[in-house]
Amino acid sequence: MKKIGTIIESARRIMPKKVFNEFLTELDVAENLEASPAGAVLTGMYILEFVGFPRYIDELLGEDHTSIEQLRNRYHDRHSDEGPMTPSSGIILSLMVADMIARPRNITPAYKFEEMAVKWRTGPLLGIEPSYLNDDRIGRVMSAIGENTKNYEEILINMIMDAGLKAGVPLSSFILDTTILELDGKFKDASKVVPGRGTNSFSQLMVSLIVGSGSR
Repeated sequence: MKKIGTIIESARRIMPKKVFNEFLTELDVAENLEASPAGAVLTGMYILEFVGFPRYIDELLGEDHTSIEQLRNRYHDRHSDEGPMTPSSGIILSLMVADMIARPRNITPAYKFEEMAVKWRTGPLLGIEPSYLNDDRIGRVMSAIGENTKNYEEILINMIMDAGLKAGVPLSSFILDTTILELDGKFKDASKVVPGRGTNSFSQLMVSLIVGSGSR
């Protein structure tokens, strides 16, 4: 609401009074926000691909990785009779993580991903045919990656190394340690509280400690 107030105040300063008054009469408050998070989901997918998240998952599962570029090229290839390419497990899990990034307070359940993918236009934007995102396939992918908890550690280490090399960040310069605090009572209503994992999955705070080389 503060941002809306700032916009209105800026409009008042630059608009003629008559135009500004007409502008005010057209404003209304929506009870429900229906804006699509497709742009944020798309951005999340490309960030995850940049840090190698889907590729490292596919390597762990012994699958051939399908990049977003490959999926999109096949989807838009009018001369292909083979139809859309099947997304790899890494791509499917990346879409789920991108949803968490884009909509942290309203995460899409697995059984609704096919429906939401239609709204997000994953076909033309990412080359992912929504019909490939049924809850059975998502469940199999999650079970495969979750069989060994060491998988998460290996993926995280590989992502850190990959991102460090791509961004030119010397990993010997700092140490990052992150933990999750589960909150209760009045703390649950704090603005920084986000959904996560564990017993109290929707009332968590992520805390990170960064130790820099040469610092105190």
